[in-house]
Amino acid sequence: MSWGYENLQICLCFALCCVTNAVIHVSGYEGRGVNIVCPYNLNCEHHEKYLCRNDCKQDEDILVKSTEGTKGRYSTSDNKEKHTFQVTISDLSSKDAGKYWCGVSKFGFDTFPAEVSLKVEKEWCCVKTTRINGIVGSPIMMFCPYPPQHQDKRKFLCKGDHHDNCTDLVTGGSRFTLQDDVSSSSFLVMITKLEEGDAGTYWCGSDSKWSPGNYTKIELTV
Repeated sequence: MSWGYENLQICLCFALCCVTNAVIHVSGYEGRGVNIVCPYNLNCEHHEKYLCRNDCKQDEDILVKSTEGTKGRYSTSDNKEKHTFQVTISDLSSKDAGKYWCGVSKFGFDTFPAEVSLKVEKEWCCVKTTRINGIVGSPIMMFCPYPPQHQDKRKFLCKGDHHDNCTDLVTGGSRFTLQDDVSSSSFLVMITKLEEGDAGTYWCGSDSKWSPGNYTKIELTV
């Protein structure tokens, strides 16, 4: 019997995709959205992907499929070059917390390349949020107040969707420079030349224990 290219792809996908080999930990805030990025293996690009809960055996367990685009609070995108399937869940609630599975539809039986553990937290009540707009190629300033008793503490700015998982950006030789004004209990961070990739959520503060009242959350649009 002669095997064509498509049959060979199916065979390879069967061999590579049938074992759960990753546990993805994701966290989000109530009322906001969260992205879940599911990996899948080479030669599974043309198979349908989906996100499901429980034992994934019933139709109601499947929350959204890659072929649906948007379904209620769930929206999808499939990056075939990076072999990742992304699901965005909007308007999170505490009921969304728990275990999910990234699924790949296959002939015979489906496979689950990754397990997802979603944690949903309440938004901090005391964190001040500011929103600023910038233009690509131009500089921009971020203003960050801090408690007077933190004058001698290290000040910093980091970027990330969540305060407990963000990347410190103020380092030597970077486009981000920090200037502390002790007299006004605040510091400024300048981005010398904005790039499109600078858009996103930033956190600036002066306390490594992440006390809500000591931080400013900045939403930057470029």
